[in-house]
Amino acid sequence: MKLYFSPSLFHLIAKNTAHFRWRLLCWSSALLTLFVLLQSQVSSYTPSALVLLALLILSIGLQFLVCSAFIFFFLQLPSKKLAATMNSKDKESRYWLTLYKVVEWCEATLFFILLPLPCLMFFYAIFVVLRAS
Repeated sequence: MKLYFSPSLFHLIAKNTAHFRWRLLCWSSALLTLFVLLQSQVSSYTPSALVLLALLILSIGLQFLVCSAFIFFFLQLPSKKLAATMNSKDKESRYWLTLYKVVEWCEATLFFILLPLPCLMFFYAIFVVLRAS
């Protein structure tokens, strides 16, 4: 069975995109703040274009936040650090290495689901807004 994600693949991607992490976080906070300000202006008489713009700003802000969190989570893998310093006969180190790997696989699975979620949410919101109007 071929997997499309793994902690080591996500670690490699995070290392290659590490220089974007703070910019993504700043853009995310700016866009989410802008969405909160726009949300107070949206009422039932607001044109659909402005509602779609607000939803686009929200989804881009959430996407940047998820991407930034992805980079922060996978920039350093604890299992790689422990494996580099581990003695092969130490049972406690092997226990911690196994635990770290399980946690990393759980994080990889979670981010495999979370990464496309803001984009899918935006397409669903477009469908709902256009269907309502």
